Amino acid sequence: MGGTVTKVRTSVAQVQENMGTTLTTATNMINHLQRDASNIMANLAHESLESLRGLTARMDRSVFLLTHTVMAIATAIALSFLLLLTSFSPFLRNIVWLMFAILCIYMILTYIQHSQSALLSSSTTQVEEKPIGYQNTLLENIIAQSNIQSAIDLTGHQLIDDDIKIVVIQAIIKKKCTQLKLGQNRITSTGASYLADALRQNNTLEVLSLWNNNLNDIGIRYLTDMLKINKSLKKLDLSGNHITNIGAMHLTNMLKINRILTHLSLSRTKIDDKGIQPLANIIQNNNKTLQVLSLSGNKLLTDLSVNALINMIRGNQSLTKLWIDDCELSKKNQAELRKAEKSKKNFKLHM
Repeated sequence: MGGTVTKVRTSVAQVQENMGTTLTTATNMINHLQRDASNIMANLAHESLESLRGLTARMDRSVFLLTHTVMAIATAIALSFLLLLTSFSPFLRNIVWLMFAILCIYMILTYIQHSQSALLSSSTTQVEEKPIGYQNTLLENIIAQSNIQSAIDLTGHQLIDDDIKIVVIQAIIKKKCTQLKLGQNRITSTGASYLADALRQNNTLEVLSLWNNNLNDIGIRYLTDMLKINKSLKKLDLSGNHITNIGAMHLTNMLKINRILTHLSLSRTKIDDKGIQPLANIIQNNNKTLQVLSLSGNKLLTDLSVNALINMIRGNQSLTKLWIDDCELSKKNQAELRKAEKSKKNFKLHM
């Protein structure tokens, strides 16, 4: 009876876990949609306002030209009558011709001045219409102080997804950094997609740390798809993110293909035995490059995964370190894991 109650509680806990993950994912998607919709409406409003301004400017110019043209014609007619009336006096005719010349010069200067004002107004409008993108001067200055192909540490700077665009351009592309530490920030799956796009063909970054961010399984999918192509990234820290068995499946599929990654940290995630077992099996049978794996602090890792972990330790030739401390393992199974550790040379188990 007690076993049945325990199973029921476990099932309920798993359902709650899955519901929580689903709600988190849905909330993130809704937030992204709301932000995108707001940006679209703002852009439409801006474009409509600028179009109205342009139309108003063109109307003002047309009215100005029409008014001054009518005035010039009326003045020219008046001067013509004056020429007729002053035909008896050469002196008066010269004065009228002088007035006519002054009128012509005035009209020419007026048109030139108005044309320059219109051109300046147009240029100013174009400058105003140029979108001002997201800026983070402090972040740019920090990256600017780093050397080419060096380690750039942005841990705990409260970076958001928009900051990752700056990081991609300034740190990854321009500085060609070899290590990028982005732990303890507020990066979500959107930021992960920016990083993944930048790292697909990158050949300089070797270490990427994303511990304690807001990544979920969607973000892990972006990163694992990138790791199937990337040829330089060796160390990846995803500790403390909202990774479930779905994310573990993406990681498992990636490790079938990737032959570059040597260090992978999945500490303090929400991966349980159903995610750990296939991951361990792939590392045992298909992966020959991973050297260090951390599963510390995964409270959903229990005795059900022990056999898979033992087989992984004994069957994989490249793995040299495994962290599984602070997990839900019994003393008996911890002893079995210690036996597996001793049976393998140059291997260290942290438990």
